[in-house]
Amino acid sequence: MYTGCYVIESLLQSDLRCFYNQTCITKLQSYSLAKTTMNVTALDKSLPSNFTENSTIEELVNQLMVEEWNPLIMYENYYNECQPSQCTYTHETKNSVIYIVTTLVGLIGGLITALKLIVPRLVKFIRRKKELARSEIETIEQQQRFHIVKKLRDYVRTLNVFPSIPPTNDEHQLRNERISTKLFIVLLISSLAILLFYTSLIDVTQTVNIREPTFAKYSQLYSAYPQTLTCPCTKISINYNTFLQLQYTFHQVCNSIFVNKDWIDYLFFVFLGNGSVRTDDFRSIATNTFQGLSSFCALVNQTISNGLTQFNSTQYISASVIPLKAFESEISSLTKQFISSTANDFLLSLSTIRDTTQSNSLRSALQTNFNFYIPTHGTIGAGAYPNPILYENCNCATSATCAYQSRIYRSVSLADPTVLFYVPGMYIGCYVIESLLQSDLRCFYNQTCITKLQSYSLVNTTMNVTALDKSLPSNFTENSTIEELVNQLMVEKWDPLIMYENYYNECQPSQCTYTHETKNSVIYIVTTLFGLIG
Repeated sequence: MYTGCYVIESLLQSDLRCFYNQTCITKLQSYSLAKTTMNVTALDKSLPSNFTENSTIEELVNQLMVEEWNPLIMYENYYNECQPSQCTYTHETKNSVIYIVTTLVGLIGGLITALKLIVPRLVKFIRRKKELARSEIETIEQQQRFHIVKKLRDYVRTLNVFPSIPPTNDEHQLRNERISTKLFIVLLISSLAILLFYTSLIDVTQTVNIREPTFAKYSQLYSAYPQTLTCPCTKISINYNTFLQLQYTFHQVCNSIFVNKDWIDYLFFVFLGNGSVRTDDFRSIATNTFQGLSSFCALVNQTISNGLTQFNSTQYISASVIPLKAFESEISSLTKQFISSTANDFLLSLSTIRDTTQSNSLRSALQTNFNFYIPTHGTIGAGAYPNPILYENCNCATSATCAYQSRIYRSVSLADPTVLFYVPGMYIGCYVIESLLQSDLRCFYNQTCITKLQSYSLVNTTMNVTALDKSLPSNFTENSTIEELVNQLMVEKWDPLIMYENYYNECQPSQCTYTHETKNSVIYIVTTLFGLIG
């Protein structure tokens, strides 16, 4: 263990070897100025560790005091939470040899069968027509009109697609062949009708590819086929600033006169420029208080600006076009994460400064936490000793947050405790920053309060100051503390502007694919019927 200029600096150079040794701990306790004991067990040497007993506290802090990180990735939980309703995939392929052969055989067989029935009768019809042309055409046409029904009936009655080989004149055999023909035709027509009805009604899944679709075309396709549309990106990593502009609005105090150098200079001149006041008088810390407020506004602005620079250069990864609602939801989540992480980083830095200041018992230059005194009796050259200040029984030696309401005293003398004015919402304490964080701005929303405060100036100089505007919409109240504002980075509102079309254009999908349910085409139905006939 080390002792040095500051507790924090000496602590960082120290190690824990004594506290791994029970004897050392007992020895340390033996030098207690009180007779109270406490059972303390030494640190366990047997536990596995990446550090040694001699590792300094700084080495531990550099590793965030962490021995081991244990990431447990539960992909199955992610999948279960995702809850996909279905999975679909498409792939390009050729028709199989078996399919091609069977289709060709079916079509050839169907065409042969159909042509065997049609061609002989077509030839016979044409030749008969030529013979009839040589006769008295008018008489024949008249007879045909009268006898067409009879001929058709005779044709159907004598139709025979199963003639015996060699041909027979046996009437019984011919009758059997004709009955078989009729039965065959009825069954064939029935089968074709059923197949035609079935193939016309069933739904089939069709895959459609659209080459280089525009954003308007994509929007149209997505509105029609949201479940099956996929558009692979040609550029899978895109900077956030391409499609996102994160704008923000500060609390009005950060744009007001109260953080302006003119106001701060004015306070110094009228409160401290011509005379002196008590150290616990508001006028003694007013300049520093508003300097602190101005610093908070500047620091959070710089922090957000630096964070946005890094955030905007971050790559957004997407293998395919993300639908609008899912994209907006994801970007909204990323925006909230950025705001949260930026605020946490800033507050962590602020907390570190506050804790370091307190642990080192740093003396305030305004003498708001310690007074120093020299003993009138004692060793010559012993020096000055710190005397902690109390704020309503809260001791600055043990707590940096001690504070009470700011006030303006009638006299500089400590013997005269008469208070002329309690400043509404403002506090004074051990440190300016700590008391500022506990303060609020209610007085500076009130023109009367500001005028009252100016009336206690030590110099006959005035400055036109306009109160904060109560009518402006705000997420904070007049009584919101500065700490509450700082916790929100002094920001009233975040305005993320998501430009989805920019994202789509940067993604540059070369094609979009979708599947949809449809009916079989006429060509498919006809080829299927011919295949069945074959």
